Amino acid sequence: MLKYFFYDMDDTLVGTWEKWHGAIKEYLSMQNLPYESEMVLTYLGKNCKDVCLSIDSHCHHIGSLGIEHHANVFREILMRQFALEMPREIPGAGKFLSLMNGYVDQYVVSGSPLQVITQVIRHKNWSPFIAGCVSSETVARGKPDPLIYTATREGLAAEKEECLIFEDSPAGVEAARRAGIRCIAINARMPVGESDSLLCKVPDFQALLSGDTLHRLVGSELRQKPH
Repeated sequence: MLKYFFYDMDDTLVGTWEKWHGAIKEYLSMQNLPYESEMVLTYLGKNCKDVCLSIDSHCHHIGSLGIEHHANVFREILMRQFALEMPREIPGAGKFLSLMNGYVDQYVVSGSPLQVITQVIRHKNWSPFIAGCVSSETVARGKPDPLIYTATREGLAAEKEECLIFEDSPAGVEAARRAGIRCIAINARMPVGESDSLLCKVPDFQALLSGDTLHRLVGSELRQKPH
């Protein structure tokens, strides 16, 4: 029986590509590094530190200041992007969270800084539906490493079969696969490879709410919580 849903936030629950894209462009400009649109897409699903490390793997810019300094710089830029305007909801996300709250405990497991995650959840009035928020900045390695999902699951003393992950990026879907947890791809910007753990790909939560898509996939594993 399913007991836990884990949601990525960025471009899964809310559309944040413009925020991350703007932050990456500003960071590259500050570091006097070239901007390459195709390369930026490969950073999707990663946290601030891992974005900086990915940039460094091509440009070798970190130097003596160290990765933590650069991650802090990038994080501050990203937080300014979110402060300008809160992101839009992915269609059907709020309704889906409200409906599923009657069946499972729901967690946001994201590469964004925890402060950003909690601000978005409060702004969307989703706090009553979310049991907890976890940032991959709290673990040694972010997505596509499975550590954030494995640590969250083990912290709940949950079995893999009791969990379901919602992700948008190849890095996130790969993290789900390595964690051995089933996954639904939502609003994917880049091609997401097939895997045994990937149940389906849908454009948004509205697609899961309409028809019998979710029921066909996991309906028999959902039980209403006791009141």
